[in-house]
Amino acid sequence: MNLRNKTLIVIGLFLVCLILILYTAAQMQLKSSFSELEEQNAKVDVERALNAISNELTSLGDLANFWAARDDIYAFMTTGNPDFINYSMTTGSLTNDSLHNTEINLLLFLNSYGQIVFSRFMNASGAAEEIPQDLIQQLSLYGFCPGCLDKKSRFSGIILLSGQPMMIVTHPITDSKKESPSMGRVVLGRYLTQKEVDKLSGIAQLNLTIYPLDDPQMPEDFRQARSQLSQSSPIFVKLLDGNSIAGYALLTDIYGNSLMILGMDASRDIYRQGAKSMESFMILFSAAGLLFLLMTLIYLDRSVLSRLVNLTASVARIGQAPEIPALLKVQGEDELAHLVASINDMVAALKCAHKDLVNSERRYKGVVEDLPDLICRYSSDGIINFVNASFCKFFSAREHEILGKRLDGSVWQRHLKSARELEGKINENYPTFTYESQYKAPEELRWILWTARGIFDQAGSLVEIQSVGREITSIREAEEALRESEERYHLLAENMTDVIHLNATDDSLHFVYVSPSIKQTGYQPSHLVGRSPFDTLIKSEDIPVVKSFLSRILTSGREGTIEYRIRMIDGSIVWVETIANPILDGEGNAVYIACTTRDITQRKKAEEARRESEERYMLLAENMTDVIHLHTP
Repeated sequence: MNLRNKTLIVIGLFLVCLILILYTAAQMQLKSSFSELEEQNAKVDVERALNAISNELTSLGDLANFWAARDDIYAFMTTGNPDFINYSMTTGSLTNDSLHNTEINLLLFLNSYGQIVFSRFMNASGAAEEIPQDLIQQLSLYGFCPGCLDKKSRFSGIILLSGQPMMIVTHPITDSKKESPSMGRVVLGRYLTQKEVDKLSGIAQLNLTIYPLDDPQMPEDFRQARSQLSQSSPIFVKLLDGNSIAGYALLTDIYGNSLMILGMDASRDIYRQGAKSMESFMILFSAAGLLFLLMTLIYLDRSVLSRLVNLTASVARIGQAPEIPALLKVQGEDELAHLVASINDMVAALKCAHKDLVNSERRYKGVVEDLPDLICRYSSDGIINFVNASFCKFFSAREHEILGKRLDGSVWQRHLKSARELEGKINENYPTFTYESQYKAPEELRWILWTARGIFDQAGSLVEIQSVGREITSIREAEEALRESEERYHLLAENMTDVIHLNATDDSLHFVYVSPSIKQTGYQPSHLVGRSPFDTLIKSEDIPVVKSFLSRILTSGREGTIEYRIRMIDGSIVWVETIANPILDGEGNAVYIACTTRDITQRKKAEEARRESEERYMLLAENMTDVIHLHTP
């Protein structure tokens, strides 16, 4: 690929990266801003819906105020004269039609003690019914609302009546001048039906939905909002999909308890407008970038690339010439002119470098010849083209007897792997392969460690193999001796009745190794390795003594012996004797505690029997002395 194409690709990539970076940054910043604006707008819409409910309660409160400030109602509450009620129930404002027209579902006249003096209740369809029992319960439990005994206060809110939400307002009953003392309260209620919700949607110009908190038919998005809403966080906003956003608010009843969830959904007009703005921005920026790319390429082609093409042709002629030609002509004072001057300096230095290279090859050849390692180079078809003096000496052959020969059928074939044998074992990524071979010398069997390194051409094909061998006979003999020694010690440890174990020197003194003879106790070695002997093995009464003993061993660095009791896996107790010896590193620090433990239960029993026998004989002797003393005159 020429420089012009590379320049086009690089600048194009830079432009694409710049566009991507700007697009990503704009997406992160603008999208975040649009999302925040969208969320704020949704919260404002939810607050508008809440304000619509508040305004509806205010309107209902105005109607309650109209009822509460009438002189005829005040007179009725004062005297109890039923004429007003009888008149209003037949032709006045208390008829079913009047209450239905004003969308009143509940009307209560309460006296100063919160008792019902008069009541009217209309169901959602407008038919008169008895007051629901749960309203009477609320009146008896709460006096209808907090602070209702305050004769001058006004309250409004929502309650749950017969499983349906109802907007409630209450005003104190006074005369029309509002100068007389309150004689009770007027309570008005209006069901928050779907018709009422549709009315609120029209007022707020929003799509509103209301669900009780315990509604089993509540949609999934409302269920998610329910888990996010609380008294401290009464509004929650959620994206429904790419085209709509929803806001939710928690509605409380007149007692301050959570009652319903108000939902609002709207289209994402702000987000879509932002996305369109982003698309327009990216199109304009891409067009400007392409124009910049074209102008940059024209400038580079005229001021740089054409001169580089001429310089490349001149350098190629230097490489093809059998001898170094005359120096290149330097034109101008820019960077390309400095490059031509540097090339001239390089050509002048090539002659000196060639001379130094010849001398260096001569020196390195001397080093290779003097190495004790065996070195052999052979082609991929098995023709040997180089061996050093150590190789010839080891195989008792002369250099001219080896060079030019093939590996096939020769004594070296048993030691040097051909290209076919190394196929699949070496490649450009893993060019080396290590293996061992045996050479049967007249006096002994000798081992050689070979490292074969593949040499590949530019196409990745194996063209030559260089094998370097080092005699490892002494290492193999030492390894074999070590293996035999380990087998002997392992066999000894497995067949001993005494338990051999290694303990760490940390605070837990956990087992590092336990010999198989530990099976006498019922434990397996794998059960104890990594665990502290004080966990389950040593009897709890003897633990302080054993810890003190091992601490002295680590401090003094000398061998010691201790007797103590251990608990078998079946729960029985046996006496053991442990000989502990610290294992020290090169600096004299204890790294392990080597211990040999044997069962001395029988010995302990014998000692106990002997002690008891001696005590009996001593007691007998004392008694015999007393008898003799009694019979002596």
